[in-house]
Amino acid sequence: MFEFDGGATGLFDGNRLNDHVASNPRRTMGEAWLEGERGVLRLDGEARLWWKPHQRPEAEHAYDRGPDDTFGGGACEWLQRHVVAHFSSGAPLENAARDYLANLRVQEAVYRSAAEGRRIELASFDPSAPARAAAAAA
Repeated sequence: MFEFDGGATGLFDGNRLNDHVASNPRRTMGEAWLEGERGVLRLDGEARLWWKPHQRPEAEHAYDRGPDDTFGGGACEWLQRHVVAHFSSGAPLENAARDYLANLRVQEAVYRSAAEGRRIELASFDPSAPARAAAAAA
């Protein structure tokens, strides 16, 4: 469970052992649902995006998903393409390692929360601090 400033909550169910419906299970790492105040954005196992405004029908959001037989569709190619463009012509990077560190901090907090069986307050979480002794002894 994630709690956000402003009262919103989030649930991440990341069971990597569950199977998902896809003609090529390497195309996505599963399915995703993002539910918000205006509707639901859904990613299916074929890497299709669907948008469903509340009280209205769902419609596919068309975009170039890349070849069907590649890992991650075209996402891996596009990530590599922008990095190569940066090194070859100085094009701006779309993301930086420093920005990704926030993701790694959240990931460590999730794993620590599960290992210690307790709620982690991200604002004061230090991923380099040792795990609690009670959880380590268990």
